Amino acid sequence: MSRQYDSYRKVVCDTVITQEKDGWYTFADTVFYGEKGGMPADEGTINGQKTDGLRFEGETLWHHVDGEPLHDPIHMEVNLELRLAHTAPQTALHILDTYYRDKGQLITSTNCNIDGSYYDLDQPDVTEKDLDEAQAYINEAIRRNAPVTFSYIKGKDYPDPAYQQFEEVRIVTIEGLDEQPCGTPHVDFTAEIGSFVILRAVHVNKTTSRIYFESSYAADWKLKQEDHQLHELAEMMGCKIEELTDKAASLVSGNKAYKKQLEDLQRKLLEYQAEKIVQKKQTVLEMPKEESTNMRTLSQLLSKQSEKAILLYTVSEQIHFAIVAPDHSARARFEELKAVCGNCSGGGSDTIVSGRTQADLSVFQKAVSHLFG
Repeated sequence: MSRQYDSYRKVVCDTVITQEKDGWYTFADTVFYGEKGGMPADEGTINGQKTDGLRFEGETLWHHVDGEPLHDPIHMEVNLELRLAHTAPQTALHILDTYYRDKGQLITSTNCNIDGSYYDLDQPDVTEKDLDEAQAYINEAIRRNAPVTFSYIKGKDYPDPAYQQFEEVRIVTIEGLDEQPCGTPHVDFTAEIGSFVILRAVHVNKTTSRIYFESSYAADWKLKQEDHQLHELAEMMGCKIEELTDKAASLVSGNKAYKKQLEDLQRKLLEYQAEKIVQKKQTVLEMPKEESTNMRTLSQLLSKQSEKAILLYTVSEQIHFAIVAPDHSARARFEELKAVCGNCSGGGSDTIVSGRTQADLSVFQKAVSHLFG
């Protein structure tokens, strides 16, 4: 197993190409780490061109750049700040893994991403007290500034059969806190984790909770971004940051009241429209396509007010229609319409049937004129 990931700070090297295949390259040496072991891929440059692809095939890392074909000599540089943002949570999660194991719990999966990170815990319910205790533990581990070291043993000598297939197994030891096999980069001392903030727990299913966190530079970036957003929002709302919750609650309450008033007015308008249709003894009515969402409610109103069968329709990419039949002939009329127009689909009751068709408009209008005229 290669030792190049034993120092996360090794981010620059000069090397030569060993293989090229369809624009992907391997090198005699590399400082890049591809996505593997729960850690996102590095970013950086090779001969001044930005990397846009890193993939492992076994222990071999293939590289791709956004630019011209590469030629020897090769100079590569990894973004150290982003490397640390990826590496810090790896080390922190090792510490938390042992913390939870000692409590008889397991971290079942992890996702470390600059846009948001989490780990899944095999517990359906996680309380605020649980989160506070985990936060206190990781804070103390960071303050302790424990050294992180690496050792290697032959795979056949490792007690876990899952690792015995490998020629060599790399053991990551965080002094006094954790020891387990891992191939990813790690910080040199726990204090380099910097920030690790447990944000919240979300119930996933009957066996799992998802715990969201931010760490290292990602936590700093997120804090700065959200502070900026909070100040912008407070300015927009004309209040102090600490008043935002109450202000938002007031707006939501007001919006609900306005929405209810709008729905009541819309209902009254449709009632008036239904009355006019009945008064004018209309049996076929084309509605503007922007009113298609009102067709169901209008059909229900007409079914209570009209004595005659009525067809409502709108025209867009398809013809949407509703058959209203107080005499309980809606399904029969639908079948007749379907026989004439073809390519009709829909369903409903004997009183109201909703449907749609891709028939030519002139064919449809001729059919409904015959059936409802």
